[in-house]
Amino acid sequence: MDDDQKFLMAKSFYQQKQYDQAFDLYSELENKGYKNYEMFIELGHIYFHHMGLANAYQKYLKAHELDPSQTYPLIRMLKCQDQLNQPVEMFIEDYFDSLLQCQDFSEKEIKKIKLVFQKQGKENLFEKIESKAIKIFIQKKQQEMQSHEALYQKIDHMKLVYQQNTKNATNLMTLIDLLEKDNRNDEITEILDHAYYNINHFEVDYIYARHYIHIEWMTDAMTAINRMEERLKKHEKEHKMIKFYEYKKLAELYQMLGNEALYQFYDKKRIETENQTKPRRKKATNERN
Repeated sequence: MDDDQKFLMAKSFYQQKQYDQAFDLYSELENKGYKNYEMFIELGHIYFHHMGLANAYQKYLKAHELDPSQTYPLIRMLKCQDQLNQPVEMFIEDYFDSLLQCQDFSEKEIKKIKLVFQKQGKENLFEKIESKAIKIFIQKKQQEMQSHEALYQKIDHMKLVYQQNTKNATNLMTLIDLLEKDNRNDEITEILDHAYYNINHFEVDYIYARHYIHIEWMTDAMTAINRMEERLKKHEKEHKMIKFYEYKKLAELYQMLGNEALYQFYDKKRIETENQTKPRRKKATNERN
């Protein structure tokens, strides 16, 4: 059993509340130098509830060092320090700036910090911390608004580009990618349904499948992929020419789904089809000469 398999087994033990078995496996992995954010969080929880706050703090710290963008390990570290009756100022001095930089830092975390200040009778010290946090919230909100505005401008521009040539599948896919960033799934469906009138159905199904995989609607993704496969099977049966990039698109979709066997199957067909076209191109060139 390799280390990744041991991690999954330990995680399973933890989810089943078999904490002793989880602890033994996680500890074995840690001693071997294995590093994983979830492992350190769950080790921290086991220590926090069963074995000791100081050790729990160290495990949460390791999780923070692995992923500094997450607020959760830092808030757990604060909770450990509070339970150990350590002054809240120690945490603020060492980690508050790091907390402010976390992607998911919000007013919820500020409220948790405020409770610790209140518990320790230091509400008067909290005002400076709160003021600094509010400034960060305002900056983040402004950046978010600017980012959204830039996205809206890109979407409007790409709509105009696509409308000028609704038969261009590349422009269609670029537009769909932008709309996905703004979670406009209903609008995407409307655009793709209409695209069937102007673009090869195989191409539209590819974009549909790709979109469904991105938003994790796997049943709908497989429905679109199955339509693509049925078209290719029909062409094979009728001895119609199949372009190598059609196999390539199916290979890409199965790779996105993590289906290695079907990825290899269609990638092999892509290579075979691509190689079959090369001699004809060379022959045609020689005949012209």
